[in-house]
Amino acid sequence: MSSMLARRGRVAFQYVKSTSSARARIAQSSPEAFGAVVDSFRNLSLSSNSHLAYCLPTISRKTYATAGRPKAHTGRAAASKKPSSAKSSKAKATKAKAKPAKKKAITAKPKTPKRKVPTEKQKEALAKKKARDELKQLKIAALTPPKRLPVSVYMLVQGEAGDFGSQAIAYKNLDPAERQRLTDVAHSNLAANRSAYEEWVKSHTPLEIKQANAARRKLRHLVKKPKTYADIPDSRQVKKPRSAYVLFVKEHFSVGGDSHLELPERMSKAAETWKTLSDHEREKFVQLAARDQQRYIEEHKSLYGEAPQMVESSVSE
Repeated sequence: MSSMLARRGRVAFQYVKSTSSARARIAQSSPEAFGAVVDSFRNLSLSSNSHLAYCLPTISRKTYATAGRPKAHTGRAAASKKPSSAKSSKAKATKAKAKPAKKKAITAKPKTPKRKVPTEKQKEALAKKKARDELKQLKIAALTPPKRLPVSVYMLVQGEAGDFGSQAIAYKNLDPAERQRLTDVAHSNLAANRSAYEEWVKSHTPLEIKQANAARRKLRHLVKKPKTYADIPDSRQVKKPRSAYVLFVKEHFSVGGDSHLELPERMSKAAETWKTLSDHEREKFVQLAARDQQRYIEEHKSLYGEAPQMVESSVSE
């Protein structure tokens, strides 16, 4: 019996040694696994020796090795395996692919509000408002002179009496002494008005008076009473330059030419005479006009601090 078991053990050992599977190598290197194989052979019948070659593969496949204490290094280099790093790299790559790219936030451009087209009524109202504003600015630039005192007897009576009928009756019933008194008051007021007006004019610069007169000329075309905005007389204002024709007419009248005629006829005769003059005869008045224009430019710069517009436009051309 013992010899039979010994023979079976040798056969099993040779089979395990000859196989190249991983489990056979584990059985060879692990005594516990090898013992399990031997015990399995003991259960076999002695009459089954002929089938031993067929049972051993089945036994080796069903035998599970128990991990034992690792032995010393035998000299064979273990194959380097890095499954974890490969899996982690694949997982990272998958995450990187799966992660969608962040879209940049697109800032919506503010919509430009559409301008409403004004109606005809709105346009008319806007034009009226613009005209009112322009009229207001012109009145401010025109300057307001001091209030005048009454300069006639009737105006003085108007200030004392009530309604228009009472004023007319009071004026007719004036006695000579009262009328004379009111006449003296009117003359005194006239002188006071003249003095107050001159002082008011001098309280403004020549440039302010010049600008006021320009505004008054515009107002005369806009208001119903153009006489209200007559030019402000100011002796300090620069006199406009005279043309060659004006200088000729002045000289023609000074020598008594056509003095027996009325003014319109004299002007007509002077115009006819001017047309008959040669260029040499006109040269005298052309030179006088050039000197007068130069005088105007110098006085304009000195008094107003700026060159006249006519000179600026001519220089620019």
